[in-house]
Amino acid sequence: MTTHPASGTLGHTQLISFANASCADAVALAAKELGFTQVKIETGDVVKAAAYFAQNASPEILIVEIDNAQEAPGQLDALADVVNPHTKVLATGTVDSIRFYQWLSDLGIEGYLLQPFSAGELKTAIAKGNIKKPETAGANEVKTQKIVAVIGARGGVGTTMIATNLAALFVQEHHITTALVDLDPYFGSVALALDLEPGRGLRDALEKPDRVDGLFLERVMVKPFAGLGILSAEEPLMDTISMQPNAGEMIFAALREKFTCMVVDLPRQMNPVTRYVLMQADHIIIVAEPQITSLRDTLRIKDYVVDQLKRPVPLVVLNKVGVSANNELSAKDFAKNYGHEVSAQFHFLHDIVAATAQGELLSATPKLNTALNPLRSIARGFIGKDAAEEEKEEQESGGGILSRLKGRK
Repeated sequence: MTTHPASGTLGHTQLISFANASCADAVALAAKELGFTQVKIETGDVVKAAAYFAQNASPEILIVEIDNAQEAPGQLDALADVVNPHTKVLATGTVDSIRFYQWLSDLGIEGYLLQPFSAGELKTAIAKGNIKKPETAGANEVKTQKIVAVIGARGGVGTTMIATNLAALFVQEHHITTALVDLDPYFGSVALALDLEPGRGLRDALEKPDRVDGLFLERVMVKPFAGLGILSAEEPLMDTISMQPNAGEMIFAALREKFTCMVVDLPRQMNPVTRYVLMQADHIIIVAEPQITSLRDTLRIKDYVVDQLKRPVPLVVLNKVGVSANNELSAKDFAKNYGHEVSAQFHFLHDIVAATAQGELLSATPKLNTALNPLRSIARGFIGKDAAEEEKEEQESGGGILSRLKGRK
């Protein structure tokens, strides 16, 4: 097969489909609902796809039809030779076999859509993948890599404080390598929250995502202590950043090679990278104040995540509780309107404000240790540990609160 210089590279197309004509409507509708603007829908199969990508760049997401299980190995080998390894490949067809699903999973295919499929089923497959991969991690390890997205219902609600301290808990108390990613290139404050100079790599990653790999991340990420890497920026407001559609895919593909957990401080602007993170995140936290305005925007974010992206209901963390007690919603009222329980509450404390203003983690202030307990519970839930397991580990290690406060690494 003669290849073109563009073959194997990652282009700017978000989704390309090679399947029979009956799939076209579902693909088009799903792409529209996900906000994709660069989409190509072709009638064909995996053979036609391989021929096409021998001459053209790869998309972020590829849907290919597989006609039969017998010819699939050779056809997929040919496709793998010409498609960029970071492309998310979803297969579709009429083969209804558990063994076939497992075989596709072993090859690295992200999902399989049995025909006919709906737009909703395709959106779910794009978000998570329909093939469950086997779990191989040990009993004391995180079973899979995690992306945790933290987004504020409104500005100033404490999103960065929650994201920063959650990432630190993963590293300091669970010994999990963690990336803390601040995706607001203009007003991001993760580095400031830790009294650090922001790196200069986020803009390059957004504008030139093909450059992002392990070596790039090693050079541009700021490391306040072992196990935690920060990707952030503070770009001049006069500059215009040309964010590429495939930036999210490329950035997080590279991060997964270096980190077990990725905590993302998300801006509220619904750009392609924000949408990508919301689709890919294993857990989403909405940080809100107990106010009517915050409740309204919390509901808007929830509706988008659940109704449009077909993702689970995000967790809600209430922050700055008690600032104006006479004008606040109670956690019970907030939960009643949200439709789900509030996962954690942080009462307004001057010591929290002081620690944050000084660029310190809450764990660095002994009197704030118990204030972190709601976030500890969330962290344990995300990595699959309950309180009893955590207490047992602390007793066996001889560690506990004092060693954690000293920043045990």
